[in-house]
Amino acid sequence: MSQTPVSVLALILLLPACEATAPLHFAAGERADVWAWSPAEAQRVAEAFDELAPVVVAEMPGTDLTRVEIWVREGALELTRGVFEAGSTPGMYLDGRIHLRHYMVSECCGENPWRMVLAHELVHHLLERDPWHRLPLPVEEGLCDAVAERVVDRLGYGEESRALRAARFMNLLLAIGALQFQLRVDGERVRFLSTPTALHAPSGDALVERRGFLGLHTEDPTSEERAVGFVALRRALQLHGWSFVKASVEGADANGADVEPLLFLGAAGLGEDPQAWLAAARELFDPEDLKRSVECFPWLADWLAVEWPAEPGASLAWLADRQLELRWSLDPDETWIDISDCSSFDDELRARDGGMASVELE
Repeated sequence: MSQTPVSVLALILLLPACEATAPLHFAAGERADVWAWSPAEAQRVAEAFDELAPVVVAEMPGTDLTRVEIWVREGALELTRGVFEAGSTPGMYLDGRIHLRHYMVSECCGENPWRMVLAHELVHHLLERDPWHRLPLPVEEGLCDAVAERVVDRLGYGEESRALRAARFMNLLLAIGALQFQLRVDGERVRFLSTPTALHAPSGDALVERRGFLGLHTEDPTSEERAVGFVALRRALQLHGWSFVKASVEGADANGADVEPLLFLGAAGLGEDPQAWLAAARELFDPEDLKRSVECFPWLADWLAVEWPAEPGASLAWLADRQLELRWSLDPDETWIDISDCSSFDDELRARDGGMASVELE
């Protein structure tokens, strides 16, 4: 992320430049120098970078890969204008250096989508030179996501690419006012909470008026706006290829101007019509992405607590022992996805209070 850390599952805060002491242990790969928490960790990251780098470059013809420095750090990163909080975002790119968080890479912490983060930050590295500075930040973030997703998918790390799509899927639905679901309990349907559209502020002002066209002009994009950038750039790449993106940037640079985000939205066949975005969501995200979204966003249990107002002593724990199926309710033909084995969601259900006595099955 160019001067901006990347959150793969729950999106991203803007953070500035970094000055810190390098981690202790070093490994030299073919294309990167890695400092990390342990010798084994440094070697693991170096090997992963050497696997990712040629595939990323192949996706971006005309870009030039120079040797990269990678730091894997345990604690907070000291910044020139603030602090990169420990345990927050998993990676960032700045001034030729990629930073990864130790908790992402460590094998003892489970399998996190750290290759996705590494590939994303590598794309930032390749876009560091002229004329790529002509990309607005949300467009660049969307491009980094889109290329990284294609690369890790191609290399066989499908669960990592699914983690990215799961996060972006939920935030895209929120951005277009389509975060609406139906929950089925033991084969019976229960109405599930939906959210108001994020395209309009409480005052009724459209997001496109407040933040630029769907937020793609802003230098401080929200999670929803990053999802919009990912879907637009992913679709533009699918329809027109890298040559279109490269020619668009070179054309803008020749005119001494930044790239107009409308160019990519138009190429993707997207605009202000939420229906076009709904169609894109159905095309790009599969049912298993929805299940991963539930695993990544266990706070969905909060919606159930709101839907069924609490009664003294009541809880949502009983749901954790039932067969739960979820579907995106805007599409009546959408597949029901069994989420009964989503342990993180079960844990959240057990932790929340809610009045369940008045539940009505449809």
